[in-house]
Amino acid sequence: MPHQVSAREAVGRAARQAPNAWRVLALLAVANLLNFYDRTVPAIVVEPIKAEFGLTDLQIGLLSASFTVVYALAGIALGRLADRVARRKVMAWGLITWSLFTAAGGGAWSFASLLLFRIGVGVGEASYAPAANSLIADLFPAHKRSRAVAVFQFGLPLGLVLSFFTTGAIVEAFGSWRAPFVVAAIPGLLVGVALFFIREPERGAAEERATASTEVTRPIRALLRIPTLWWLVVSGIGLQVGAYAAATFLVPLFQRYFGMSLTAAAVNTGVAMGVSGVLGLLLGGASADRASRKSRRGRLLVAVVALAVAAPLTFWALSLPNTEPVLFLVVFSLGWLLQFSFHTSALPTVSDVVEPRLRSTAIALFFAAFYLLGGAFGPIVAGALSDHYAATATEIPPGLTAEAVGLHDSLLVLVPASLLVAALGMLGAARTVDRDHRDATPAHDAPGTSGEDPGADTSTGWSDMATFPFRNDGAAAVVTGAASGIGAATALELARRGANLALVDIAEDGLIEVAAQARDLGVRVSTHAVDITDVAAVAALADAVAAEHGGAHVLVNSAGVSLLGYFEQLTLEEFRWLLDVNLWGTIAVTKTFLPLLMAQPAAHISNLSSAYGLIAPAGRAPYATSKFAVRGFTESLLHELEDTGVSVSVVFPGGVKTQIALKARVAAAVPPERAAAAARAQTEKYRTTPEEAARVIVDGIAARKPRVLVGNDARMLDRLARVAPVRYWKAIRGAMAASTDTTDRRDAVAEEKVSH
Repeated sequence: MPHQVSAREAVGRAARQAPNAWRVLALLAVANLLNFYDRTVPAIVVEPIKAEFGLTDLQIGLLSASFTVVYALAGIALGRLADRVARRKVMAWGLITWSLFTAAGGGAWSFASLLLFRIGVGVGEASYAPAANSLIADLFPAHKRSRAVAVFQFGLPLGLVLSFFTTGAIVEAFGSWRAPFVVAAIPGLLVGVALFFIREPERGAAEERATASTEVTRPIRALLRIPTLWWLVVSGIGLQVGAYAAATFLVPLFQRYFGMSLTAAAVNTGVAMGVSGVLGLLLGGASADRASRKSRRGRLLVAVVALAVAAPLTFWALSLPNTEPVLFLVVFSLGWLLQFSFHTSALPTVSDVVEPRLRSTAIALFFAAFYLLGGAFGPIVAGALSDHYAATATEIPPGLTAEAVGLHDSLLVLVPASLLVAALGMLGAARTVDRDHRDATPAHDAPGTSGEDPGADTSTGWSDMATFPFRNDGAAAVVTGAASGIGAATALELARRGANLALVDIAEDGLIEVAAQARDLGVRVSTHAVDITDVAAVAALADAVAAEHGGAHVLVNSAGVSLLGYFEQLTLEEFRWLLDVNLWGTIAVTKTFLPLLMAQPAAHISNLSSAYGLIAPAGRAPYATSKFAVRGFTESLLHELEDTGVSVSVVFPGGVKTQIALKARVAAAVPPERAAAAARAQTEKYRTTPEEAARVIVDGIAARKPRVLVGNDARMLDRLARVAPVRYWKAIRGAMAASTDTTDRRDAVAEEKVSH
């Protein structure tokens, strides 16, 4: 039977990480290290270059800016090339090219010749990042990409550390600023050859859903329509202005302002910009991936907070006097550590909102925009400000020169402000990323683009894949409790988003009515009158769904009942009846359908707990017991399935305007009038409609949120339970008494107060 696919088989089908992913990533990281090592050498030997060729700080800024401009412009063409040909060849030839031009820089005979050679390095390095980031996105699935990008980006701080720690020593050993350029080129040639031999995965191989295979017409225009990319560019411009200014002038700052030698200045800069980067990428990658499991915007919000804190830290550091070099190093390093969250958040987000066919181009366009408008201008602006402040300095502290004061004041203005702009850009991207991700997820190639019959029916069952993220071959969304209330509303919301439905409930009349409404929305619907507490009936249900729909992509366990009465008023049989439906039914349906779900490239389970799975009020012991248990079961299942294609949500609805309270079973020992009064009081407090709840639930499924709170009351109770996990009942007892108390105790208390 289809639903008997083993878990092992299902996991194997869902797994998308390439078998050689970590080996390839290690080689890419080494090449990236050489990228930043070679790029940093000129910044370390600024002072001897400036002295030999008689340059100003503005000319030094132009030397860095020319590299950046060429890097950005060449990257667009080379990114398009990497989307069309083997990425390993683009990277390998690029690395060999920039290594040869780096060596040539050591033979420069004038400022103009050095400028020309650095332009050649820029062309070679421009080939690397777009192709490498595109390749990483195909090596690792989405939920592992921040960590993979963090490992790749280790090349940035490690390259800086090695360059800052060794360049000064190489200069002193050879007695010339030219030697590091030649030494840096040798390992690049060797790694460039190694890149020719890596094995690439297919484009889109790590995606959880189908990707189109045809070439995109007008790719630049398609990318410019993505709002998230615009916001990331704004963030990148801000970041790169400060980053390139600091990379170009931090060594001179240590020399001029703090009076250090070239070697000492280089080592301190290596700590501030390199060692801090290793820690920043480790923390940023782990934090971003953890946050992305809750929502795609989560990894961006991590960067927002980190960049917003980095700005005042760098301002504090640059405000310190020249007598505090150690404190400067510590504070600046902390700020610089946090700014590395940009890399672990922005680059994976590009892959989230751009389809695989365009990722190299997108990365190249992304880099070009923020390098041209940020990285290129950062050193120029910093150099110009430095020359200006030096020329206009009136109060120069003892032991300092006008050049030292000018450079210090330039970085004090520029670096913190750039980090604040970066934070604002990330915040804008966080607001648009979910929508752009949905828009970047096509259901399938257009008819005729992959060799199929142009006249064939290519419908996959999801009429709007931009709204619903699961790849589908006609399989169904299975909804229990679908005859009424939240279950019925959720089923219809799924239908509006194009899902075929398998509707399950014990009430057949209600199923028929909901099915008719769903069919009017143009989807295929089957109805199944099943008692979910009957294991044999549930097994037959799975067989029926597999036979009629070919599988299941979504399971919503919404079926549930309520029972009014204090624990002392209940019988064990009544208590067990509720647990059988609310808890055992959820477990049985999930267990039976799990193999069907795991057989899909991507699937989702959404189990309804309740606000009473957050708090446990008096008078609802059976219901709260079942909903806390559903919560625990679902959260455990979430952790067990986190490395598979099946995502899991636990839903906490607050008061939803359904009939569950009015139709609740009443314990035999509860006076009917008490039960009716409690049910009415509870229903009167409901504010959320079933349709509103359904939209939140299905949005949670689409975003793969592990935890979904429905309604302001649920959010309030969630916060209350966190703040006062033991005493919350005292805070809400008075407001809830009428809807929970089925005893005579309140009357007795009231009479006692009157008598006194």
